[in-house]
Amino acid sequence: RISDLCVGQNPWNLVPLITNIIHSVVFRYHEMAERILEDSPFVETVVIRPGDLVDDERDVNTTSIQVSANGKVPGPSRVGREDVASLAVAAATFVTPNEKTNNNDKHGNNISNNVNNNNEPFHYTFGCRWVG
Repeated sequence: RISDLCVGQNPWNLVPLITNIIHSVVFRYHEMAERILEDSPFVETVVIRPGDLVDDERDVNTTSIQVSANGKVPGPSRVGREDVASLAVAAATFVTPNEKTNNNDKHGNNISNNVNNNNEPFHYTFGCRWVG
C-alpha cells in the first residue's frame, strides 16, 4: 500500500490539519486503512509513505533515497514517482520470513529448529525521501 507521509504526523500539525479540512479527513482514512491491514492475521503488508511526489528524475550522482523503517522522515521530503515505484517493487518481491525455505543442511539433515516457523504475517511501514 502506498500511503502518505503525513499519516505519521500529529493530526494537529499545520499540513495535516489543512489537508484534512480541505479533503475531508483523508489522512484519518489512510491511517484507518493501515491499521486494518496491520491487524489482519491473514495479510502481509508493506506500507510505503513517500514524501511529496515529483515527476523529476533523481540525479544518482548527487542524490540518494532515504528509507526509514518507522514510517517517518523529516521534511522537506521530496521523492520521485519512479523511485517510489522501484521501492514498491522491491518490497513486493521481498522474501518474507514466512516463505518456505530449504530446512536441510549440506548433509541433508533437517535444521528446522533454526528457522523461524512463526506463521504470523509481517507488517512493515517505510517512509522515504530524497537526500543529498
